Amino acid sequence: MRLAHNALVLALTCSVLFAGKKADTKQKELEAWAKSLDKESVHKAVMAAELDLLGEVADKTRPVLVVYFEDLDYDVCLDLVGSLLDAKDKLSRAVFWQFVFASGDFVVQHPDQATEKYAYMLAGLESALRGYEHVLDRKPREKRQFLDELLALRTEGRLGEHIRANMCAKN
Repeated sequence: MRLAHNALVLALTCSVLFAGKKADTKQKELEAWAKSLDKESVHKAVMAAELDLLGEVADKTRPVLVVYFEDLDYDVCLDLVGSLLDAKDKLSRAVFWQFVFASGDFVVQHPDQATEKYAYMLAGLESALRGYEHVLDRKPREKRQFLDELLALRTEGRLGEHIRANMCAKN
């Protein structure tokens, strides 16, 4: 519960900090503030989003996390998550962003493994799937075929095969 509270404070601080300012100034201040966050605050925000992908905290912290992770040197292998990014529904997009943020969070939390793509992609995909499961716990009708297939692979112990088969090459 404390994790969700800390992330909510982070999200609300962001909202209040920028209310009523011009868009340009607002964006620059958001970027500077997001880049100044410590890794523990970011980790708490990523974990809180996992617990409620469709909630207000996740919605408000995603823009901050995009800025925080944009300069981090890690690959986001889109083939791992199918067409989630192109999906029009909120859940698919939220799962995609959870994959991105949790992968980056792994890199930040485990700098000794920052170049191990498999490790951080597994962490990101696991977090995204846990987030999806949390949504299904509250809204069982929100099922997505592709995500259910990934859950089945995880249950069968074959999620690693999916990652290896869809590993992207560094540009």
